[in-house]
Amino acid sequence: MRVRNPGARHVLALVSLCGLAAAGCGHLGGGGGSDDTIDIGALVYQTGPLAQKGATNNLTMAADDINAAGGVDGRKIKIKFYDIGGLTPQQGRTAAQRALADKPDALIGPSVSAQTNAFLGLLPKAEVPLINASAQRESDPGQPQGNPWTFRIYHRVDRMAEAISRVMAEQLKAKNVVVTHSTDDTSTHVKDDVVKDLKAKQIKVMKVASYTPEATDLTNAALATRGADAVVALGYPQPLGLMVKQMRANGIKSPIVFDPGAEAGVKLLSPSDLTNTSMVAACRPQATQGQDPVAKKFMDAYTSKYPGSYVNGYYYEAVQLIAQGMRNSKGEGGAKLREGLAAIKGFKGICGESSADPDQNFIHDYKVVKLDGGKETLGGIVSGLTGAY
Repeated sequence: MRVRNPGARHVLALVSLCGLAAAGCGHLGGGGGSDDTIDIGALVYQTGPLAQKGATNNLTMAADDINAAGGVDGRKIKIKFYDIGGLTPQQGRTAAQRALADKPDALIGPSVSAQTNAFLGLLPKAEVPLINASAQRESDPGQPQGNPWTFRIYHRVDRMAEAISRVMAEQLKAKNVVVTHSTDDTSTHVKDDVVKDLKAKQIKVMKVASYTPEATDLTNAALATRGADAVVALGYPQPLGLMVKQMRANGIKSPIVFDPGAEAGVKLLSPSDLTNTSMVAACRPQATQGQDPVAKKFMDAYTSKYPGSYVNGYYYEAVQLIAQGMRNSKGEGGAKLREGLAAIKGFKGICGESSADPDQNFIHDYKVVKLDGGKETLGGIVSGLTGAY
C-alpha cells in the first residue's frame, strides 16, 4: 500500500535501517503499492446497464501478460476492481473514493465522462494518476476542471469529430448530412464539433436529430435521416442500434458512420442492417490484426483465453502504459509516475503507436472500421488529427 509522507524522524530512522540491512528497503519518496506489487484500481461496470465482463477480462489479461514476462523490474501488477454500478456522477465518485482509500499507485476508468469529472478534484491530494476512458474535454489537464493527474486513453471529442468529418468528406464524398445523437453530455459535445467541422468542409448539415439515452422509440430520429447522402450516428448503444433498425425498416439505406461508443450497439444489429456502415475508432485490434502483428498476437491470445468475450483494447493498453510509466519513473509512484506517463512517446501497443500529447491524451491514428455484413475490416487510416476545442 502507499506510504504517505512520514515525518522526518521516521524517514531518517527508515533510511538508517536501510543502511544497516543487507536487503534494500523498497521505493521511498512518492512510491505506491508494496515493494513487490504495483497496485492499480480499476473503476469498471460489473453491474448495471453498462455491465460486461470484457473490461475486467482485458485488464486481467494485461496484468497476467506483464507478470508472466517478469513484471516491471520484478514487481507484479495487481489489479483491484471497483464496481461503479450505474450511470450517475455520484456512482463514479463513490467508486473512486473507495479505490483511493486503498491507496493505489494508479487508477483506470471510468468510461462515462460525467463520472470522471465528478472525482477529478480528489486526485491532486491523493497524488494518484488516472488513465480515464472517457471523452469529454473537461478531463484534459489544460481545461478548467482538469488537473495534471489525469491522462486519457480514449478518444478526445474534438479529434473524434475531426475523424468523422474527414470520413464524410474524403471517403463518402457527402454533400448533405444528417447528424443524430443521444442527449448525453459526450454525444452532445461530439455533435457540436462534428457540425462545426462539417460546415468548415462545406458539407451541408440538413438536420440534427436528438434522442434521450433511455429512448425506446427512435422513429422520429430514424425518419429525420431521409434524403441524406450520409448519416452521423452518435450515442449510447441500445437506442442507437434501435434507430438504425428503424432506418433500415423504413427503407433508408444511407451510409452511416458511427462514433466509437456505438460498438456495443452494433452487436444488436443484423448483418443486413450493417450494410454500408462504418465506425471510427482509435483502438480496434479486431480490425487491425491483419496489418499489425502486435494486434494479431493480442487477438489470438485473447480469443483463446476468453472466447466470445467483448474486446476492449483501451483497458488492456492502459495497464501496459502504467507499466511503461513505472519503468520511466524507475519504480517510483506519485509525481514520478505522473511524469513517467507524460514522458511516453512512440509506445507500440495493441492500439497502434501512441504518445502522450501536452494535454496528456494518448494519441493514436483513427481507424475506419467497415462493418458490412457484421464482419469488421479495416477501411482506412485517418492520421494527422489535431483537434481544436
